[in-house]
Amino acid sequence: MMYFLAVFLPPVAVLLTGRWRAAIVNLFFTLLFWIPGILHAVFILAQTRSRMKIEVAATTEVAQEKNFREFTVNIAGITYENDDGSSRIKIAKSCRAGQKLNLVRDPDNPHDKNAVKIMTEDGRQLGFLDASTAAELQATLKGTSNTFSSTDAAFVESGEFENDRRETKPYAKILVRKYYKSKTNK
Repeated sequence: MMYFLAVFLPPVAVLLTGRWRAAIVNLFFTLLFWIPGILHAVFILAQTRSRMKIEVAATTEVAQEKNFREFTVNIAGITYENDDGSSRIKIAKSCRAGQKLNLVRDPDNPHDKNAVKIMTEDGRQLGFLDASTAAELQATLKGTSNTFSSTDAAFVESGEFENDRRETKPYAKILVRKYYKSKTNK
C-alpha cells in the first residue's frame, strides 16, 4: 500500500512514515520531476522499514534479556527484636547495598499463614515481607507458579524517616526479583 502511494502520491507516502522533513524534500523532487520524487519516496520507505526491523529486533532482545519482574519493598517488622534477642535494625545497618538475601516461607507464623521471612545468607532475620507481597510470592516460593520459576532478593538501603507526627522511624528496603519461566519449561 505504501509503495503504491510512493508511485502515485510520493510526498504523502513519505509523510506517513512520520518524517516531515523528508516529505518536504520529496515534495520538491516531485514538483521538479515526478520520477525523482518516486525514487526518493521508495528510498525513504525502504529506510524506514529497515529501521523498524532493527527496533523490533532490539526490543525482542531486551525482552529476552530481562526475563524477570523486579520491585522494591520495605521490610516489615524491622523495629522488633529476633527470638535470639538480636536487633533487626542493627542487622540492617550492617548490610551493604546489593547483598544477597533469602526469602523463607513461614507457614507456622501465628499472625499470617503466608508470612515470608527476610534472612541474610548467614541466617540472621531482618524482618518480613508485607502481607500482600508475601501472599503474591507464595506460589513462586512453593514452586507451583505457572508464570514464575524462582525469586531472589537483595538489600537496597536502611535509614530513618520522619513520620507525620514528627517521630523518627527506622526503615529498610529490599529488591525482589521474580524470574519468568522460560518457554521450554512451561
